[in-house]
Amino acid sequence: MVEALEGALARRPQPAAPFPPPVPPPQPAPAAPRRSRWPWVVIGLAAAVLVGFLIWYLTRPTSPSLSLSQASAMPGEQITLHGSHLPNNQVGSIQLQTDPVQIGTFQADGSGNVLATATIPRDTGPGNHLVSLCWNNSCPASSQLTVQPGPTPTPSPSPTPTPPSPTPTLPPSPTPTKTPTPTPTPTKTPTATTTPSP
Repeated sequence: MVEALEGALARRPQPAAPFPPPVPPPQPAPAAPRRSRWPWVVIGLAAAVLVGFLIWYLTRPTSPSLSLSQASAMPGEQITLHGSHLPNNQVGSIQLQTDPVQIGTFQADGSGNVLATATIPRDTGPGNHLVSLCWNNSCPASSQLTVQPGPTPTPSPSPTPTPPSPTPTLPPSPTPTKTPTPTPTPTKTPTATTTPSP
């Protein structure tokens, strides 16, 4: 029986090699993921803000400064002063340095800013003058002001003497005169006198 099995197995053909598994068709390579531009936009904005801050920080005025509402004025005119970067709540005087004369006072607010007005004295000469904010015996904030010459008074013409012109006089108007009313005079009646006979 064993021999019969061996013989049967020997006559049996050997199974062929199995078929290789089917190969799927090649798929296209996936495209590289598209990169978003948002990170670059954010980085660019952050860099611009940083550069702007650096420029402001390096150019900001750190010492007191003064600006005027106008570059020129006439004597007697009022000007407005804007000061910044002063000590907080600082009190001081506004001076016209060229003449040296005080033309006003000021007080800074809690942030060191000043808004004040001053009047240019009427006797200020024309030309360039320095307007300053002064305190503690120093004037660290100044600005230039050009004072224009004031209007020159035109001499009024002196009156020329004119001879008096005769004024016509009207003749006196006749005044009505009252005619006297006759007053009756008493009449004497002759009286007969009798003469005594001799």
